[in-house]
Amino acid sequence: MSYEFVPFPDTGATVRRESRPWARHDRRMPGAWFGTLRVEIACHQPIHVGSGFKAEQGGRVVRRTARAGERLVLPGSTLKGVLRARFEAITRSCAFEPPSDRGFIISQSYPDVRRGRLTAAVRQMPIFDERCGRDNRLCAACALFGFQYKDESLQSRVRVADFLADEAARSAVAEMPEQYEPRLHHLGDFRIDRSGREPEFEVSRLYGRKFYVGANPSTDGAPRRQQVEVAPAGTRFCGAIHLFNVDAAELGALLVALGVEPKTYLKIGAGKGHGFGRAAVATVGYQLRDELRRSREPAIDAWRKAFDASGDRWEGGVVKLVEIHERPC
Repeated sequence: MSYEFVPFPDTGATVRRESRPWARHDRRMPGAWFGTLRVEIACHQPIHVGSGFKAEQGGRVVRRTARAGERLVLPGSTLKGVLRARFEAITRSCAFEPPSDRGFIISQSYPDVRRGRLTAAVRQMPIFDERCGRDNRLCAACALFGFQYKDESLQSRVRVADFLADEAARSAVAEMPEQYEPRLHHLGDFRIDRSGREPEFEVSRLYGRKFYVGANPSTDGAPRRQQVEVAPAGTRFCGAIHLFNVDAAELGALLVALGVEPKTYLKIGAGKGHGFGRAAVATVGYQLRDELRRSREPAIDAWRKAFDASGDRWEGGVVKLVEIHERPC
């Protein structure tokens, strides 16, 4: 299997939504951390982040990878999405709101089944049963990374800049299985209902948050191959993560999500289940200040202990995420 699931918080550790007064941008809160993490990411497998463009190379159509001018780049939006997904998995955080009871999910899971739906029991799971922002109550992920719901929103307190490769870094072309939309039947227990005009999936229990882990081929047959431009293994990208009003426990969780403490691999871009996308943080430089803009030294042990003691920590998520992505020290 090329993917595994990090379990959702169980019934004894449901989503933790509470008032978080430091989750704001109008003033600097006493004791909060500000500044920048200067991060270097090393590719352990080829990485392809689709740019939406194609090019002809040697008589072949090649899907271009993301660039900033002529330099290879890992877009900040892509990396922020990776960090948020991992941060959600290790905290008692919510998930995106599921479709309504009349809504369907389009999913080409079987040749003759093109849509599915979640049962009422799934839609009423604790991760879905309430939205963040109501009565100023937020889960850990929405408080740090922001959220938007109709006319309500909160700006992220973590800003991830684009990560640029060295000017001398060169791309390569690799063959990747053609990508497809998520298969609904991968997400949990299901049955196929053929009683109506059109057959559909009904998913009755979700396994958890899905993470790709390896290079195994898809179990859904032999997909067509495509040529993609990649940043080869060994490429290094450098960039910055900017912080505003971040507390110690959030920094401890952020280092776990980054794969810094403990050391774990990241998966970035397309083809994550087919031998692409594995990367790891190589170095981190800390340029930090307090609310009065005075320099502060990093306090990694204190951040770790604060996260360990936090009510937001989801121990089952931390254990599973480390298990499936752990890397040698």
